Amino acid sequence: MGILEINFPNLNTSFGLKKVILLVGFILILSSCHKDYNADLQGRWQLRYETTNGKTNNIDTIFYSFDNNVLFVQRKMNPIYYAGVFGKFTQADDSLFLDYVDWNNKSLYGRTWNLSDLNTRKLFGIKDSSEHYKIEVLNGTNLQLKSGLRELIFRKF
Repeated sequence: MGILEINFPNLNTSFGLKKVILLVGFILILSSCHKDYNADLQGRWQLRYETTNGKTNNIDTIFYSFDNNVLFVQRKMNPIYYAGVFGKFTQADDSLFLDYVDWNNKSLYGRTWNLSDLNTRKLFGIKDSSEHYKIEVLNGTNLQLKSGLRELIFRKF
């Protein structure tokens, strides 16, 4: 038995090889042009601390998930049940805009959370239907947001 030889007829000429090299180069250029502007923000973040008017509260039951401009805020209600509301987000330079788009927001479990109710907003740590924060710190493990006298500190979860 001899060595298995595979013959690619179109690559035997320098013209065929040039086509393959150009195609691979074109694909590499296209894939390198794609920039994910929210790369550091994407994922799930656990709210650890909220400081309002100089008073800091330890929080470990609220989670923010950022994915392709969709925001999902969850609250751990007990060891097996999480409630959640949806919104959208926009990141522009060092600003983060959060919009809770549906005032009758349904959680994954079918319960409707009326975000026009102040107590419901407090449950999820939401101050208003639309919030604007300055991004103080954003890296692979920490996120720190500030809006007026309110500061939120998260860890990547």
